[in-house]
Amino acid sequence: MTTHESRSILDGVDPIIAQWVGSAGNPRYGNTPLKSKQALIDLSENNGHVTRPSPTTAPDLISKILAKIEANYGTMGTREPSISNWAWEKSLYIAPENTAEEKILEKILVQVLDGSWVNQVSVCNSMAERNEFCRRIDLAHAVTDSEFELIELKYGTEKQDYGSDTPLFAALEILQYALLYLFSREKGMYDGLDRKPNLLSAKTIHLIVLAPAGYYTYQAAGGRRKDFDLCWLEACLNDGLCQYLQSRQGSLPTMDFHFQCLLPEFDQVYRPLKTAIDEFRKTGISLRKGLCS
Repeated sequence: MTTHESRSILDGVDPIIAQWVGSAGNPRYGNTPLKSKQALIDLSENNGHVTRPSPTTAPDLISKILAKIEANYGTMGTREPSISNWAWEKSLYIAPENTAEEKILEKILVQVLDGSWVNQVSVCNSMAERNEFCRRIDLAHAVTDSEFELIELKYGTEKQDYGSDTPLFAALEILQYALLYLFSREKGMYDGLDRKPNLLSAKTIHLIVLAPAGYYTYQAAGGRRKDFDLCWLEACLNDGLCQYLQSRQGSLPTMDFHFQCLLPEFDQVYRPLKTAIDEFRKTGISLRKGLCS
């Protein structure tokens, strides 16, 4: 007797991305090449173990991911996606036993900032057989009624590598969620919903990976810290999004992608996190800057 494994709306997407990055099937990067720190080190050093993808291939990557999402959705029958997807709501509860600094930071931010900030934005509930409640955007910010930031937040101590996974995985995760957003918009899945702010009527969306500066470094030979080279990836994703969206007819928003790092003053001002509420109320999350500009 075989056990049926429930399917995800993103089944088969990781292999497409790993093939694009060049890490697929390489034993050097283990069973989860997109999460491999060594793969990102090799891409940063451009040392011959793996070849960086050309920016000209990024639109094709986006088209392939969207085609895979559509194929997955089509093979699972007619499903009504949950209206919880893309809803503008705050998730505030912090369990007393929760010591994850990233989660504490996220919850504190949305608790003390105004209604233009929310967290844990669902992206694909009820779109597939598998329970997809874990697929959520960490932070969303309504800059204006039509301009939004969608933020993949990474945070932690030096012992925790400043956050989970790698900058490569974080960037490609927020990209997948953005493509689920475009798929939902093009299919008109949520037309007629009256929400304020209405993320689903955005004209401009900024995709951001936000983390401490240390998250964007690795330990090189000799024990010294070295910066990952990520500007090629930022440029690739921006080129791909721009070209893909320009090729579509309709009312889809413009999108761009950026790595951002928290300034050194961030920890000086806000640690320990649970005493940071007054400072966040004063300054929001202004202690950040673009990594590649």
